[in-house]
Order: sequence, then C-alpha cells, then structure tokens
Amino acid sequence: MSRVGRMTEKYARYRDYIGHNRHEPKYSIQSVRVVTVTETRARAESLCSLVAETVPRNFQRYFRFGTLEDFSLENFSGMLDAVFMHPHDHGKGARHALMPPPQPLQTPAHGVK
Repeated sequence: MSRVGRMTEKYARYRDYIGHNRHEPKYSIQSVRVVTVTETRARAESLCSLVAETVPRNFQRYFRFGTLEDFSLENFSGMLDAVFMHPHDHGKGARHALMPPPQPLQTPAHGVK
C-alpha cells in the first residue's frame, strides 16, 4: 500500500472512531481533535488536502495540521497560537488555533446571586 493509501485509511479510521463516539466512554470527553504535526509545511499541506478530498466535510472540523516550521517541541507554547491548517480553508492560507479561545466568565448582574 502506498504512503497516501495508508494515510487515507488512517484518517478514515479516525473518522469512524469519532463518528461512533468511541472517545466519550474511553476518555470521558465530548470533543476531540486529530492533530497531525509534520516536519515540513509542504507535508502538512499535502495531508490537509488529502483529508479535504477524502473525509466528509462534517468530519473535517476535527482535523488540524501543523508543522515544526511554525513551532518546536522544545518550546511548544507556540502550539496554542493560530498555526494549524484546517481542511475547509487551508488553500487560502488560513491558520487556526487547536481550540477556540476561552469565553470570558459571565458575572452576575448587580444584586443577583
């Protein structure tokens, strides 16, 4: 099997895992991301395109692609920045954070407890 064939199969298995909500009972979580980090931007773009072409659009939101050219494993705080590609818009040069920023806490109105 070719390298592309193996990755297509791998991403299809992730899609099935997420589609059957297997992450919920195993890890007690409701949301999941499949993060692929590559050595080069070209490889990340190639894999992101592969998911855009082979994974149904409603499942593409779970996938993110990054590259060690944008952050390092020694100083991984850069992973929190908007450095990840998403299958929906990677061809436009858009970059996204792994997770949306936290929402500010709502403070109760004056006198309400």
